Amino acid sequence: MTVSVPAELPGMSRAGSEQKDITRLIVATSIGNALEWYDIAVYGYFAVYISKAFFPSNDPTTSLLLTFGTFGLSFLGGIAFIGDLAPGYYLTLVCAVSLFALVVIRKTSAAS
Repeated sequence: MTVSVPAELPGMSRAGSEQKDITRLIVATSIGNALEWYDIAVYGYFAVYISKAFFPSNDPTTSLLLTFGTFGLSFLGGIAFIGDLAPGYYLTLVCAVSLFALVVIRKTSAAS
């Protein structure tokens, strides 16, 4: 068995390729970060409306706190649970469990 090494032509260096990879990584990371901040901003903007729709209560402060608590819980759940399962074969299971949890939360909040 032989191992071949890529041929290097005179005058060509791999430094340019590595620089392109770093630039691409920084751009992709920046776009992902911007989308996360956009998601948080939109949720914060619509939090009052979400609290009235999903957590009806006599006290608007309680509804708003429940809304932000749900957002924080979903963030932690995404890190701990969905982050491990989603890339693998369990994506359908994760989506089904997430949708079921949303239905349960909606039904229990509507009942009270």
